[in-house]
Parts: sequence; C-alpha cells; structure tokens
Amino acid sequence: MARRPMRLLAVALLISTAHAAAAPSLHELARSGDATGLTAALKAAPTGVNDNDSYGWTPLFWAVDGGHIDAVRGAGARLAIS
Repeated sequence: MARRPMRLLAVALLISTAHAAAAPSLHELARSGDATGLTAALKAAPTGVNDNDSYGWTPLFWAVDGGHIDAVRGAGARLAIS
C-alpha cells in the first residue's frame, strides 16, 4: 500500500510539468501586457499578429484594450500618443 501515494505523486508531477510547459498564445501575452514575450513570440511566428481568437480579436486588439502600450509596440504598432 505504501507505493500508491508515490504513484499518485508521480502522476501529479507529470501533469503539472506538461501543463507548465505549454507556451502562452500571442493573445494571452498581449492580454497580460507581456511585451518581451510578445515580441519574442512574434519573431518566431510573425504572421500570428493577424490571427483572430475565438472572439475575433487579434493580439493587437487585446494589447490596446488592456492599455498595454509596450505590448502594443511589441505587436508592431506605430503610435502617435500626445
């Protein structure tokens, strides 16, 4: 019986590791204001800036909606803010 808790722990570690390894989407990065992550992700997949999510929004829409100016710039927008 002492082996069962160890097996459950091993399964829990595998699940949490697999979940943590998933990279956030461009939309999630923009929504959270992670300008550095967004810029890096867009370098890897530059066409992703035009991808619509299930709400029809692009990463740029999410960055603007959240007021994340650095993420807006990271998404490639040129700003004229006065």
